[in-house]
Amino acid sequence: MRKQLFHRLIPRPAGGAYQGYHLAGFIEASDAIRNGSASPELQEARLSLKKQYEKTSIAGINFGEIYADFD
Repeated sequence: MRKQLFHRLIPRPAGGAYQGYHLAGFIEASDAIRNGSASPELQEARLSLKKQYEKTSIAGINFGEIYADFD
């Protein structure tokens, strides 16, 4: 449900810009969890984003390495 809402509100950019939205969401969830807001929804969103995009590479940038830095 939230993912569908997110995709309706945010225009669908191409390529790396789209990945940037997912990375920003992952970082936001990671920060919230680290700051004490460890709701099950945040945990699930963070894990889902990481699993879905950790093998992505755009313009030589390995997003899996970036996601791993937040573990």
